Amino acid sequence: MTKPTKVLFLGTYPPRRCGIATFTYDLAQAFDTVFAPAIKTVVAAMNYSALKKPRYSSRVILEIDQDNVEDYKIAAKKINADSNIKLVSIQHEFGIFGGEFGSNLKYFLDELKKPAVMTLHTVLPDPKPVMEAFIRPLLGRVSYIVVMSKNSKEILISRYGINPRKIFIIDHGIHPVEFEPSEKFKKALGIQNRRVISTFGLLNSGKGIEYVLDVIPELIRAFPDLLYLVIGATHPLVLKNEGEKYRNFLLEKVSQLKIQKHVRFYNRYLEVGRLLKFLQASDIYIAPSINADQAVSGTLSYAMGTGRPVISTPFAQAREDVEEAGLLVNFQDRNSLKKATERLLGDPNLREVMGKKAYFNTRHMVWHNVALSYLKVFMKCALGLSVDNRHLPKFNLKHLNKLTDRFGIFQFADLSHKNPDFGYTLDDNARALAIVAKYYSAGIRKKSIFRLINIYLSFVENALGLNGFLNYFDKNCEPDNAANTKDSMEDANARALWALMQLSVTRAIPVELRRKARQIYKRRLKIDVHFKHIRPKAFYLK
Repeated sequence: MTKPTKVLFLGTYPPRRCGIATFTYDLAQAFDTVFAPAIKTVVAAMNYSALKKPRYSSRVILEIDQDNVEDYKIAAKKINADSNIKLVSIQHEFGIFGGEFGSNLKYFLDELKKPAVMTLHTVLPDPKPVMEAFIRPLLGRVSYIVVMSKNSKEILISRYGINPRKIFIIDHGIHPVEFEPSEKFKKALGIQNRRVISTFGLLNSGKGIEYVLDVIPELIRAFPDLLYLVIGATHPLVLKNEGEKYRNFLLEKVSQLKIQKHVRFYNRYLEVGRLLKFLQASDIYIAPSINADQAVSGTLSYAMGTGRPVISTPFAQAREDVEEAGLLVNFQDRNSLKKATERLLGDPNLREVMGKKAYFNTRHMVWHNVALSYLKVFMKCALGLSVDNRHLPKFNLKHLNKLTDRFGIFQFADLSHKNPDFGYTLDDNARALAIVAKYYSAGIRKKSIFRLINIYLSFVENALGLNGFLNYFDKNCEPDNAANTKDSMEDANARALWALMQLSVTRAIPVELRRKARQIYKRRLKIDVHFKHIRPKAFYLK
């Protein structure tokens, strides 16, 4: 049996708690979901200390003590010796590799004989000379560099002199969720009837949460139902070095400002599913980072991915992504933060518009898409990798069901919800009929599928008039005569004939439905099947 091709990710990894560990896990998991078993992911995990080693999953095949130079060399040699590992993907952050500014990574790259692609989670526009002296050789050693913003790429070109062809922009990944209003999630968390703003992530003094707390007394005068959620445990390294100093500072501020009823801290590390529920329960997400050099924020990406409008300080990713999906405020500027929050809290229509923009603009960032983008970069420098190895997700008719009523499938949707205002078309119902017939023939014989076949077939039958099929029907299920007169009916008629024939020749479909499809097909043939245009002719010939 042929052994799978392997891609190795080097970085921190769960159960270690940090943003890079979560990123590495999510990217590896997406790779396995899309490309396994042809491509398998393995991990070389960075440990903070040799004395305290996490208990890793079987995906972790190597461990490196960040301060032990020999560990880097040994790991590289083992990777070189494994012919199935085709490439190493390095998740770079300055604080995880040991040495001065992560300089120990050079010992790994010096020994490594396999292609390497480095993802830079931080790109400093004006690094200290000693930091620049350490990072430049690393950038020169890898085959390609991945960054998560246009600004980061521009810095690498102008400040570090990197060839633009060597740099690829791939957005931070997000988890797929449906676009849903916040109310049902508020109810599940017991915070219904509150206007909810939130900030999440591992707590550290760079978060800027104190600036949000400072404006809450003024906000609650206009919005007495306001609730601010601060979600996340303190970063483990911060906890180790200074304890809960920052959290205690925030708690003291809440007490001094007398806003205890309007602020809740969730001092725990939340699993992704639980975290997304908190974001979906939010009306606004606030990213008040005080770090002007921050390149990207996974927390901002997650919030936008749930379809929530955001208020953010203008670090690199926010300047590029927030434009239509929220509001930017100045760093450490309470007044601009207050005005932006007041504006969104007081305008539910604007919140909805910006939330939908956030959702639409992040669909390419779903982890499966991000994994595909990474593989395309990996293929440029490693043999044995191919996008042909990917497999498509399982059939899921949930959205189709949501858009269908007793008459047929609606023409348009408003994100994940049907929009009845534009009625129905024969075009869409014919397409839907062909899809569910194929689904049924694949052995998925659920009652819900049988119900959809009946609905779409009945729609096609109802659309047949004296002169052929009508295409447009209004929301009251009546023919839209103006639209049917204005547009050519050729495409719709040919597609309906194609769908009917698809159904009638699919043996898995119950006999009575196949018979009905043939009868409708024959009735239409008795009218006129002379098509002038190429596409309708192609459908008819099919």
